[in-house]
Amino acid sequence: MTRPNNRRNRRPAPIVGIEAAHDRMSDALARRDDRFSQLLARAVRDERHGAVLMTTSGLTSDEHEELAQLTPGAHENFGVELTAAIARLRDLLTAGDPFYILAVVQDLNLFVPWGEYYEPTHEGLETRLELVAGLLATQRVAVTRDRPKAETVQAILDEIDHALLVNTLFNLTMRPQGDHKVASLRFTSTVRWMSIRGSSFAGHGEDLARELYGRQDAWLTKNLGFTIGDVIRVGQAVTELHTQRRNALGEAGADAANAEAAGWEALSEPERRQAMGRAVMAVIAIHEKGIRDSVTVTADQICGHDESLDVGHVQAILGELSITVGSLDAASYGGLFDENPLRDRPFLEYQGQYMLALPGALSRDVDTLLESRLLAGSRGFSKQRAKTLDDLAVGYLGRLLPGAETYANLHYEGAELDGLVLFDRTALVVEGKGSGISVQGQRGDTKRLLRDIENAVEGAWRQGARAREYLLRPGEAVFTDERGTEVLRIPSGRVREVIIVNPTLHELAGFAQQLPRLRALGLFEAGEYPWSVFVNDLRVIAETCENAAVFLHYLVWRNRLPLGDRITVTEEIDLWGSYLFCERFTGLQGGGRMIIGNASTDFDAYYDGLAGRGPKGEPPRRFLPDSVRVFVSRLADTRPPGWREATGVCLDLSIPELAFVDTKLREVATEAALAGPVSLVAGRVLLLGLPRRMNASEALMLYDPGEGDPTFAVACRLGIAGEPEIAWAQYRKAFTFDLSDFEEQAFEAAASALSVDGPATKGGRRPTRA
Repeated sequence: MTRPNNRRNRRPAPIVGIEAAHDRMSDALARRDDRFSQLLARAVRDERHGAVLMTTSGLTSDEHEELAQLTPGAHENFGVELTAAIARLRDLLTAGDPFYILAVVQDLNLFVPWGEYYEPTHEGLETRLELVAGLLATQRVAVTRDRPKAETVQAILDEIDHALLVNTLFNLTMRPQGDHKVASLRFTSTVRWMSIRGSSFAGHGEDLARELYGRQDAWLTKNLGFTIGDVIRVGQAVTELHTQRRNALGEAGADAANAEAAGWEALSEPERRQAMGRAVMAVIAIHEKGIRDSVTVTADQICGHDESLDVGHVQAILGELSITVGSLDAASYGGLFDENPLRDRPFLEYQGQYMLALPGALSRDVDTLLESRLLAGSRGFSKQRAKTLDDLAVGYLGRLLPGAETYANLHYEGAELDGLVLFDRTALVVEGKGSGISVQGQRGDTKRLLRDIENAVEGAWRQGARAREYLLRPGEAVFTDERGTEVLRIPSGRVREVIIVNPTLHELAGFAQQLPRLRALGLFEAGEYPWSVFVNDLRVIAETCENAAVFLHYLVWRNRLPLGDRITVTEEIDLWGSYLFCERFTGLQGGGRMIIGNASTDFDAYYDGLAGRGPKGEPPRRFLPDSVRVFVSRLADTRPPGWREATGVCLDLSIPELAFVDTKLREVATEAALAGPVSLVAGRVLLLGLPRRMNASEALMLYDPGEGDPTFAVACRLGIAGEPEIAWAQYRKAFTFDLSDFEEQAFEAAASALSVDGPATKGGRRPTRA
């Protein structure tokens, strides 16, 4: 069984996929005969260190210098080669039926076997499909609907890969303009523009589209002839038809192969080989004959699959959201550097049939599909869009902080505040922005990128900082609605901490997670940044966060990271996934730099399960042993004085330290119940066992372990039922990312070596009486 793979992103799984990608790139470069490519093929050297892939250079200093000298000339040559590759690809695409060619490319890059969610070695790329579809829309049409020969199809596939390789090399060798950091921003924005597709898990994109466009149904119906609900249902119908037909094609091929292999056991070895060859050819014949029809649709076929759809509405959707093959001028699209015309018209039309060339546009990314049309034509849409964003963001934050007071669209002292969430002594100031990164900014225009980030993030930061000053100054803070009616009065001194949140309606091309790097463009001169987060990423965090302690600690953890400096991450869910798995950033040791990626695969599997595209499972959550999870959850529910620090200590523990606390908890608590306070030290952690009635907080402050210099102190004891429990936790000094000897030993050892009598005692000592 197969299914179309419209995952959030199409990237390989950790280590194995990245190594495979590096190997494929190196192999492709090594086959080229120019000196630049030969050097570049050896420039990346991978070495595994546990769950981290260490990438260094395989070149000598002289070879590095030679590579730098060759770069300008190589860039010019790559530009010429890229132009020629696109010209050859255009010519090959006229060799036969355009829908057959596109169906083959789609099948190879989007369809995967059922259950293949992590794709550790999958090589499919949506950009291959986008390139072919864009070229088909902007060039002369084939004069025949015959299928091209197999060797022609293979030549097309090879030329696509060639074009993508040269595209990457052309971008890589583009001359740096000014500051190196600015050049790095230009390069990374262009790489993302050319490679990453999709910003939402499929259901979230549809839900956001309903929120944004549902109130615009009257305008959409009057001006376009359909509603957003119609669009979503058409997308679902087309996807289901594709899946059913593709699976039927596979079953027909299997039946044909089985027929050719009948009586296999009775055949001689030469006869078996002949039967195997016939079986393979039977599968190929079935596939070639049916692949085109499996992915083409008409309005009648869509309505036949979903009888609730109106054929007039469906035809209006196909007309509005499609491009006829060959109808656009070739100058309008020349490859992945250009904006593809199918991004807001994802269907291709050819001789009365339609093919959904970019399936993710009607599922995963449908929230952006109609935006430009509504902004240009619907007078009230811009204001309604902003209010929708504010309401969603405030709602998700309220879900993350149970019991919080939530407000949207407030006014104070002549200023507006999009949202406010009050939780204990903390205020989350919400300043949402509906604008995104322009096409020019994503394609490497750093001047446009500067303006885009300034509008989407720095403007929100300034507004949020003004509200922060108002909330923290002496005296009451009074907020009204837009008519001037008082909504909220906050007593002086109630708010001790203000967190500025900048929810965005668009995923900002990965820049929201590396704001410090943007100081190279003259932004954020004060060195302060909001939490800028795509609203659908905020939803994911709200749906997979266990309690307020975990969420608030995530913000603390996130602010400690040298994001955009020594740590590069291009999406929030990769960062959130790293946090949930207690990432210790071992790659930072010794002055290293880290790229965080591939930490969102568990979320893909979870949401696939919810959507019925795979087995259902538990949501990803913070890695914690039960003893620590119970303590953190209890304090998040009761919120006694000091609960943020106490839970923060436990949430700061690395996996080896959590194992140490969990495995030694009973031993230390039991001995303390019999003989008084005892302690055990392992690296950064002091585990202190206490008798039942001793004040844990006071004991932790006064206790001297006698050796080591622990960062964290965790008190435990036997509970009323005689089971060991964590009583309290405190910091003894400031947190750093430096690894303790205990952690280094644990990270170097196999996971199976983590036992009570292994690393847990090597890093410390046996329980000692106080």
